[in-house]
Amino acid sequence: KPEFKYIGNMHGNEVVGKEMLLYLMIALCEEYKKGDELAKFVVDQTRVHIMPSMNPDGWEAAYKEMMDKGEASWLTGRSNANGVDLNRNFPDLNSEVYEHEREHKGRNNHLVKVEKAITNDKNLQPETRAVMLWLAQIGFVLSVPLIFAISALPNVLVLRYLSKSYAFFHKTMADPSRLPCDKQGDSKPITNGGLWYSVAKDFLKYFFCVVFSVEDGDYYRLLADGYYHISAHAEGFHPVSRCVHIVNTIRVGVPPSEMSTAPELNFTLTSKSLPKPDNKDEIAECDALWTEVQQGVSA
Repeated sequence: KPEFKYIGNMHGNEVVGKEMLLYLMIALCEEYKKGDELAKFVVDQTRVHIMPSMNPDGWEAAYKEMMDKGEASWLTGRSNANGVDLNRNFPDLNSEVYEHEREHKGRNNHLVKVEKAITNDKNLQPETRAVMLWLAQIGFVLSVPLIFAISALPNVLVLRYLSKSYAFFHKTMADPSRLPCDKQGDSKPITNGGLWYSVAKDFLKYFFCVVFSVEDGDYYRLLADGYYHISAHAEGFHPVSRCVHIVNTIRVGVPPSEMSTAPELNFTLTSKSLPKPDNKDEIAECDALWTEVQQGVSA
C-alpha cells in the first residue's frame, strides 16, 4: 500500500492542524467500523500515518500563556522548548545537491547512509531528528504537513492538482466572494506560499528530497495528467521502459465503489550476463498509447 502521512502542530501555537488530525483519527476509526465506503476505501487502499503534534512543548507553552493571561503572543510556542523553530531546522539538501552538481564532487540524485548522517548531525533538534528517522524508515508517497506555508517545487502541477482537488469542493474555500483571513491572504481557493518569501532548511524542501525506492521495488509516484515514459534501472541489469497515460478526474459524489486505484506498472529486468531482450513489444505499446493520447487531445 502507498504510505501517506499527516503531521500537525510543527509550530506549537498553530493548533488547528493538531485538532483536525485528532478528529481525523476518530472519524476514520469510527466510520470504518460502521462500514462507511469512503473510510474503508481510504484505510484499505493506503497506509495512513498520523502525527498530531510535532512540537508538543511549544503547544504546552502557548496553552499555558493562554490560560494564565487570557491570550498568547503569536510567537509563544512557535518554537520548541529549546527556542528553535523546527521548520527551519532541517538540512538544506537543495544547496548540497546543487553544489555537488556544480562542482562534480558528489552525488546529485540520491542519498546514502541517511540514518547514520541523521544520528550524527549535532544541529538537529530531538523533534527534527525523530521525524527525519521516521522518513528514512518508511517510503512515504505523500505528506500533509499542516502548517501555513508551501514552497515552490518542480512538481508544482501535481501539488496544484492535489490542492485544488480539495479546495474547489470545500464550499467556503471555493466561494469567490469570501474575504481573505488577513492582509496577506487571498480569496482564491489556494495560495502559493512560495510567492510570499523563501526559506531554507524547512520541512517541505527536505521531504521533497527524501524519496525512497525501497528494497522490495514497491514504489509509488504522484503524477499530473499526461503521457509518461518510465524506465527502471538497476546495476548489472538491462534497463526496461514502459509507458502510461495518467488521467486524474475530480468528481463530486462518486461512490468509493467507482473510485479507481493507482495504475500499476511492473518491470522485469534481465541480467547483463544475458543478451539484451528484444523490446519491440514495449516500443509498439508506447507508440500505440501515444497515438491514442494525441487523438484524444485533437478530439
